[in-house]
Amino acid sequence: MSEIQAHAGNQPYDEEFYRKNQLGLQSANIVLPIVEKFVHPKNVIDVGCGSGTWLAAWKKLFGVDVLGIDGDYVDRSQLMVDEKEFYPVNLERGGG
Repeated sequence: MSEIQAHAGNQPYDEEFYRKNQLGLQSANIVLPIVEKFVHPKNVIDVGCGSGTWLAAWKKLFGVDVLGIDGDYVDRSQLMVDEKEFYPVNLERGGG
């Protein structure tokens, strides 16, 4: 896939972004068990979720329901959560 323009820091969401984002799963797998010692959510929402890396970790590690929100520019084939768990929104236009 070629570059998809995003508004995050005026940088494109390109193949390199998605590759690095998947590497973030390692961090999530380390950090979330620590977080979960203090909070025990049944549902997790991530605004600005990118490809849903951290949501995928929450779901895998703790079986919680997840919802990711980000721009419509997110490549659905790169999502790490089910597409029904992703809600595209344009916050610059008031959320619609």
